[in-house]
Amino acid sequence: VAPTVSSSSGPTLQPSTSPTAEASLVPSTQPSTQPSFQPSTSRPSLSPTNTKICFQSNSELSGAVGNWFTSLATVESTYGPIGDWCFSADVTSMEVLFKDR
Repeated sequence: VAPTVSSSSGPTLQPSTSPTAEASLVPSTQPSTQPSFQPSTSRPSLSPTNTKICFQSNSELSGAVGNWFTSLATVESTYGPIGDWCFSADVTSMEVLFKDR
């Protein structure tokens, strides 16, 4: 965008007739192919399918891990995939959960 000087009003911004490497101050009517760097402001819905059940104790977590090896479908239907598991502050140790498994 190059400013043009008019004898009556001073500099104005007019669209360039040829592309340049400089940024334009005039909005484009074409969609951008570049990613947006604006953070998302949307939040996940709190529908029943997104509800997590968090482990409330070391023994509850230990039991779920044990069952995860023998009854994966049952454990995942209760707690979701293992990568999504959440833990309350009362879960204080994960030491040896998977030892000898």
